[in-house]
Amino acid sequence: MAKILFLLKPNALISSIFQEEGFRYEEYQNIEGVYYLLIEKEGIALASGILSKIDPELYQINYLAVNKIARKLKIGTYAVKAMCTKVKILGGRNVIVTSPSSLIPFFKNLDFKIIDNIENNSFLMKKRLKFAKYSKNNNQY
Repeated sequence: MAKILFLLKPNALISSIFQEEGFRYEEYQNIEGVYYLLIEKEGIALASGILSKIDPELYQINYLAVNKIARKLKIGTYAVKAMCTKVKILGGRNVIVTSPSSLIPFFKNLDFKIIDNIENNSFLMKKRLKFAKYSKNNNQY
């Protein structure tokens, strides 16, 4: 079974998957409100990403990467869902991501909506997180 971790600093597995994808993530190190996602199985990084706090209700997904050996296995879907769950735990209500046009169907399938066309076939997408409705009758969510 794969493990899903959120770390405050990148470890060797996160660094390796980002380097393989050519991501330069140094700008996010030592910044408060940044979480590094790692999905790993038996010491192999399956996916990684950076979740950064923009304001108390808004977080951004940055540098989402899925290991080539794990593609087509829904690991990217699990990664985005895990990041959205983390945002809810942190009290956030919205998640944004900058997506290339090739990944728009992927993010739309996860309820992200296009809110802006940036440049070079990049689109800003946003998801408003859903919360369970509170029931007064049984004091449960």
